[in-house]
Amino acid sequence: ELYVWLSGARGVIEVLPTRLSSRGTKVLDNFDLGICPYRGLQAFTAEDAAYFYGRESLTQQLVYELRQSAFLAVVGASGSGKSSVVQAGLVAQLQQGKLLPGSEQWEIGIMQPGENPLSALAGCLATLSQTAGLTVEQVEGILHLGVDNFVYFLRSRPEPVLVLVVDQFEELFTLSSRQQRQQFLELVLGALQYACDRLKVVITLRADFLSHALELPGLTEAIQKSSIFVPPQLSAEAYREVIVNPAEQVGLEVEPELIDILLRELDNASGDLPLLEFVLEQLWEHRQNAKLTLQAYLNAIGGLQGALERKAQAVYDSLEPPAQRCAQWIFLSLVQFGEGTQETRRRILKSDLAVPRYPAALREKTLSTLVAAKLIVIQGARENQRAKGENFTPELAIEQPTVEIAHEILIRYWSSLRWWLEENRTRLLKQRQLEQAAQLWLKGFQKPEYLLQGVRLGEAEEIYIEYADELPEEVQRFIEACLAERQRQQQQATRRLRRNQLAVAVISVMAIASTTLAWIAQQQKLAAQLQEIDALNASAEALLASHQQLEALTTSLKAATLFQRLPQKPQFLDTQLKTASTLQQTLSLTQERNRLQVHRQKVNSVAFSPDGQIFASASDDNTVILWGSHGEKLATLTGNARFLSVAFSPDSQTLLTGDASGKVQLWHSDGTLRQTINAHSDWVTCAIFHPNSQQLVSASRDGTLKFWSLEGDLLKTLPASSGWVNDIAWSPDGQVIASAGEDGKIQLWDNQGQLIKSWQADDDRVTSIQFSPDGEVLAAGGSHLKLWNRNGELQETWETDSELINSLSWDKTGEYLAVARGNRLQVWDREGSLKQILNGHGAEVLGVSWHPDAAVIVSGSTDKTVRLWTLNPIAAGEAVDKIAFSSDGQLFASAGWEGEINIYTTKDQQLILQIPATELSPISSLAFSRDRQYIAASGENLIQIWQVSNGQPVFTLQGHQDRVTTIQFSPNGQQLASGSEDATVKLWSVAEGRLLNTLTGHTDGVTSLSWKATGDLLASGSYDQTVRIWRSEGSGVQTWEAHGLGVSAIAFSPHANLLATASWDNTIKLWTLQGELQHTLTGHNSGITSLDWHPTGKILASSSADGTIKLWNSGILLKTLLGDAASVHQVLFSPQGNVLLSAGEGTGANLQELNLVNLVLQSCSQLQGYLNANLSTLEENQSCGKANSKH
Repeated sequence: ELYVWLSGARGVIEVLPTRLSSRGTKVLDNFDLGICPYRGLQAFTAEDAAYFYGRESLTQQLVYELRQSAFLAVVGASGSGKSSVVQAGLVAQLQQGKLLPGSEQWEIGIMQPGENPLSALAGCLATLSQTAGLTVEQVEGILHLGVDNFVYFLRSRPEPVLVLVVDQFEELFTLSSRQQRQQFLELVLGALQYACDRLKVVITLRADFLSHALELPGLTEAIQKSSIFVPPQLSAEAYREVIVNPAEQVGLEVEPELIDILLRELDNASGDLPLLEFVLEQLWEHRQNAKLTLQAYLNAIGGLQGALERKAQAVYDSLEPPAQRCAQWIFLSLVQFGEGTQETRRRILKSDLAVPRYPAALREKTLSTLVAAKLIVIQGARENQRAKGENFTPELAIEQPTVEIAHEILIRYWSSLRWWLEENRTRLLKQRQLEQAAQLWLKGFQKPEYLLQGVRLGEAEEIYIEYADELPEEVQRFIEACLAERQRQQQQATRRLRRNQLAVAVISVMAIASTTLAWIAQQQKLAAQLQEIDALNASAEALLASHQQLEALTTSLKAATLFQRLPQKPQFLDTQLKTASTLQQTLSLTQERNRLQVHRQKVNSVAFSPDGQIFASASDDNTVILWGSHGEKLATLTGNARFLSVAFSPDSQTLLTGDASGKVQLWHSDGTLRQTINAHSDWVTCAIFHPNSQQLVSASRDGTLKFWSLEGDLLKTLPASSGWVNDIAWSPDGQVIASAGEDGKIQLWDNQGQLIKSWQADDDRVTSIQFSPDGEVLAAGGSHLKLWNRNGELQETWETDSELINSLSWDKTGEYLAVARGNRLQVWDREGSLKQILNGHGAEVLGVSWHPDAAVIVSGSTDKTVRLWTLNPIAAGEAVDKIAFSSDGQLFASAGWEGEINIYTTKDQQLILQIPATELSPISSLAFSRDRQYIAASGENLIQIWQVSNGQPVFTLQGHQDRVTTIQFSPNGQQLASGSEDATVKLWSVAEGRLLNTLTGHTDGVTSLSWKATGDLLASGSYDQTVRIWRSEGSGVQTWEAHGLGVSAIAFSPHANLLATASWDNTIKLWTLQGELQHTLTGHNSGITSLDWHPTGKILASSSADGTIKLWNSGILLKTLLGDAASVHQVLFSPQGNVLLSAGEGTGANLQELNLVNLVLQSCSQLQGYLNANLSTLEENQSCGKANSKH
């Protein structure tokens, strides 16, 4: 059999020998054509259709869907192959016209939105073969005329249908402005509405941007009507086709052993396809005699996982230091930061990389190296305008080439790049904002109103001073113009001052002017400082939301220390509370305690010593580092291969390591080498001590388990798996050892090496196993998290998510299990409830270990960091419904659904009195008397009063006909007001416990009461939607309808004639005492449950069933605090205003410190380890030093 090959490049026809493939088709008979059939990190295009396999069924589905609809959204995770299946699948099939007859006559245009989607669309349309001589500018002019003209343009074209493929549709959200996005969507969606017979639109959209797309009304209907999800994984057979079939097309053979090992190493994650293509491309470069070999895979590539990291790092390490700095700059310039989403590629003009710091020759040389390594892609005019690859018109070419990262998976998997991004995030975000401002200035004809002022100019000036040589020329000119305008305004102000000085008497007026000028300068300085503090608070919130906890805390601490330097004035209360609440919340939500950034490659394993005094981390950089329990570096152990496993002996005196060369080594706890054992022929995946410390066991990818004496003598060898052995674990009693394999099996052995039990635990690999401390449960992680008993019986299966589990660790009690999965840590309880998630690592977490005696976890990651975490209290707090402060703020009380009342000290939250539940349960309201002698509670149709000193009952007040909902002591302490669902308000004598008066007028239940500070007025709110104001003796003063639903809370301002009301209609309103509405406050997403004023009367706090607490001033929202995942029932300021107390469904009674001095001290204490380990945070270290010196 012969195969005819048309070699266009050589201009000849070749006749080559063929054979039958495994699929029964003719393929070249091991005749290497020198053509790479794999695309590496680049997407397949229609020209690559001959090498595109594994998505045939999905392609047919896309064709069918496009036949039925004019719009098709192809949605999938990053790395799932959306672009490839659309271009090499759908587009190629349309061009052939076999699956959809007549589609070969269609015109197909492919575009990416970029920063200006209308220009990109014009460029795409101008290159189509049937566009008769129209330039890009002319087509763009047509588009700017609106939908009608675009429809006319489409209907005037000769082809029956135009298919517009908008690839990387998420760029509309990451690169385009809102106005540009809206113009583009109005145009395209409008054309679909009026010319759906002539236009079909296909978009590829990353799944994490689907929520953004669904926020746009027209787009929402289109996506909901016609969309197809691209699965992130393929079947095993499809993966096999991806590996084998392209090779056969170009005369290559793939060794069966290589196929098997590649299939085993796939993680069933969204990054599998590009990683596999990348490795296959590398294998093609190392092919031998027309074969892709296992030997090349093991020796040159070193495994699927980490192949991309190793290649990228090797290319970077091969550069000279100046080129390394240039490469870092290039990569940082090509990443778009996400807002609630992962980072994405950023396509820019090559000319945008021209900055003074990196000369043209250095840039070109560095780019050439990165392009040759296929990490960076440069596209010229032809590539930018390619639709079907025909009739290229040079005069239509986009003049400047573009540059982008080859694939977003590089951002996710290259830890150096992740670290650069984390280190430079804040600065680059500001710099990108500067670039946008500079563009606005240029487009606005460089008018002064586009120039920066105040804090933003200060930030720009700081960047200009430190990074001027990394800024594009137009940005430098923009900042210089801003600075020049500031100088001009200052000079103008000075000239005005001088003119004024000359116009008045010399001595006195000069003094006045000088004083005035000094005062103005001081006010301007204060305003700038307050703006800077606000900006730091906002930055801290953003950092916290993006899981950069330590950066958030140091930023928030900086804001607090800056505020402490300001003069303490009442008008700064807003900023004080915002700063304090931001710092308090950041402090409480920061679980990352230290970040150790010493390793130069990924960290594979971590372990605490049993005594908790030290922990160890093992890395691909051929080192193991010993650390003190707080993160202080003690010793570095250096080897000759990548360290994959680390474990301590039960007495904490010896460290055991396993590496990629097959060695097992024992080290003394001071870091000196004790013993080296040449243990295995392949990687040592795990090595551990027997619980009695008398022997050790190692496991390997060579499929064996080996028992050793401490002197290095081999005791026995067990064939533990048909594939690799991934993990092993001893039972605490030392009687059973468990092994987990790549074949998905778990095997149990006795300590003599006899097999006890073997079972199939997972369809895929089992990566990690751990016995619980009591030895009764074996936790196993792979694609699922499963709990087994020692008889191999499945107890629980916990569906977590699609990502593979890398490591497991039980806490000392055996009640909680830490799980390393993806780039986060999860903490589960034994019943299968997910209790906490620890986010922060920039890449996959590979190792986790629990401190033996504390709620502390250490983790190691592909991002090269080791991190220490302190868990929040895991046990759920008892639900608390009602709270109250004593008048001096020294005590607070809480009551839950069961009716038990607890009284605590505010300073240290010590329980001093517990009043058992009574017939009041559930309690609806709590209140301390003004002299702190009594505490009153209401519920059912009763009110009870107890002595605070001993908990003895004093009075039971009866008289209401229905449930008592609210009680309030009068400011003089002589009366107690109560409101009830019987629609009445009653006034009681505190001294005598008798009824004084009953106030009627409400037509439905009374929900809330509030005394005016002077004690002469009482306000009540009701389900009847009204507010009533009464005199203290009981006569009515004012009534008005306040809300559209029942009034849920009411509060007099302490020092103003203002009344705040809240409702289940989600609004808060501020009224004069005459019922005139001053402000309506909106922002809560559910009903408001309580209101309370700060003692100054300036700040109002509100709690809501939406789980948040909000702080307001004069109708403006100052701050939103996360109060409870379910609902916040009540919120109170302490009488001194330095503490915020809330009651929640899941968090119980929660005290939030608002005293900045205390918060700064707490923050410094929490950050001390991190600050000591990271000397770059010098400013925060100095702030903490000053704070500590004052106390």
